[in-house]
Amino acid sequence: MIEKTIFEKLSGELDDQDREALYQNLRRGVVASEAETREDTGRDKAGPGGDSGESKMVQKALARESFFARAWIWLLARLTVQKEESIFITQKLKQLRRDISQKAPGITVFEMRQLTPAFAKEVFSLFRFCAMVKPYFDYIWLGPGKFEELVVYLLTQKISLKKEKLDDFLSMEDLVAIFSRGGQKDTLKKELLSRLTGYVESIPDADVAEAEAALEPFYYLREAVQFPFAGFFQFFGYDCRNQAIGEEPGFQNASVMLLLRFVEKLCIAGEMNEFLTPPLEPNEGFLRCLIKRQGSSPVQAAGEEENIKNEEEFKALRENLQELNRRIAKFYKKLPLLDILRFYKREPFFVVTRKIPGLHFRDFYFMNLKNSLVKEVETRFTEIRIEYLQHELDKFFAQTDKYALEYYRNYSSIDYEKTGAPFFKYIQSINLLYNYIRNFL
Repeated sequence: MIEKTIFEKLSGELDDQDREALYQNLRRGVVASEAETREDTGRDKAGPGGDSGESKMVQKALARESFFARAWIWLLARLTVQKEESIFITQKLKQLRRDISQKAPGITVFEMRQLTPAFAKEVFSLFRFCAMVKPYFDYIWLGPGKFEELVVYLLTQKISLKKEKLDDFLSMEDLVAIFSRGGQKDTLKKELLSRLTGYVESIPDADVAEAEAALEPFYYLREAVQFPFAGFFQFFGYDCRNQAIGEEPGFQNASVMLLLRFVEKLCIAGEMNEFLTPPLEPNEGFLRCLIKRQGSSPVQAAGEEENIKNEEEFKALRENLQELNRRIAKFYKKLPLLDILRFYKREPFFVVTRKIPGLHFRDFYFMNLKNSLVKEVETRFTEIRIEYLQHELDKFFAQTDKYALEYYRNYSSIDYEKTGAPFFKYIQSINLLYNYIRNFL
């Protein structure tokens, strides 16, 4: 008789649905256990005193402790035959546990390594405000080319003399003269980039800063608004996508080890929100432009009714952004997200190492113009070369008479390609040779 596995013995009296649920729960526990084992193994390999960045941070933090604290740790190390760094980390983890329990009691069950419905409800309150402005954020960050369009729009509103095309920087005479120096595309591109650099650098710093400030709320609130709430709430047994209006969510406990990446994203969202100086004052002109471009209303009203609707939408968007800024700050202050990460990662000096870049409109505007202008040079290079040849021929035959071929007639009314008739394309070359022979031989 074949011996049954432990899982088969446990699930023998269960129906198919309960057996599948049991299997999923066991599988989640195994995955979480393996993840924890990998973290512990990696920590042991680096070890206190090693060359890892974490070990160096522990040693620096230990060195900053008071003399009596270090003396006590030294004594414990001698009594327990443990490394001083290990004892120090254990003490810090205990302190983190006390801090979490004091700042936000009831959000986690330490013994079970779970986050409670209280934590999920705090995130859900943030989700409600994010949902109100999400269509505008999706338009900017998910719409193809929309962010680029808005950056150019904001900057060009401040520029009196706009330059967007190749002809705005170099006339055809300039292009021909530059091409004559070496006959290479790189020569044209080098001169073009030189003039483009001068043009972009001539934009006043105050105008660039004002344009950047207009987009800052949508940049620094982006991590919160585009947080994957649906995936997060699924771990708590709740589907926010099928939520009825006014329905209060019902949450379950969830494994914190499976949610660490979500907690880290929330921590980043809170840190980015701190770049916005309260009270938040969104740029009125930009909000009105965004509303017009985003076109959230499928049916456009007419006349005064449309103006009233746009005004209401503008006020709602401005107030929602201001309230969201306050809510994120309150949420980040109320929940010790970083402490939770440090405690469950067992890294008391863990920091969110993601660098948050600023908005550099000047560099972005330069690259945007550069890409379009370089493409225009590539497209028009043949035209520039033909113009250069014509210019040189005009100089060569400047002191001579020009003669047409005596027996050649070009009938523009005939479409040779459509009729299938042959068309001789070397007429110009023969005409040049004919004029050279008549004038110089």
